[in-house]
Amino acid sequence: MRQSGGMSVARALQAAEERLETVRESCMEGIDASIEALTALVSADGVGDLATLYHGASEIFAMAGTFQLNELSEAAGSLCDLIDGHIESGGEIADAPWESARVHVNALRTLRRPELSADQATRRAVLVGLRRLTAQAKGAAAG
Repeated sequence: MRQSGGMSVARALQAAEERLETVRESCMEGIDASIEALTALVSADGVGDLATLYHGASEIFAMAGTFQLNELSEAAGSLCDLIDGHIESGGEIADAPWESARVHVNALRTLRRPELSADQATRRAVLVGLRRLTAQAKGAAAG
């Protein structure tokens, strides 16, 4: 795996991790800004824009995954699943599961709270609740 003048796979991975660390802070700020934008979107009176909601959740899913914020990534992925389920069922935007989306966005905010970073039981409970909520919404859309 090592070519003359090249670097080993282990060193390449280490270098990539070091480069990621140089942008960690700005990416965390980006995640927080995305969460706040989603908060404003789901807090608005009436209905919001599902595409914007999905796009924001998808960005959080990817960035959080990149930095191994697994619970945050899973919660954002759950919000994407919630929206996908509604769209796939042929639902109208007015009938979108906005309350469930609000719960997901609040969960994203909760998972970013520093005081919960070491509280694995609470973090797991949040994810279990989101999985149930998404399953219920998908069942209601299908039924």
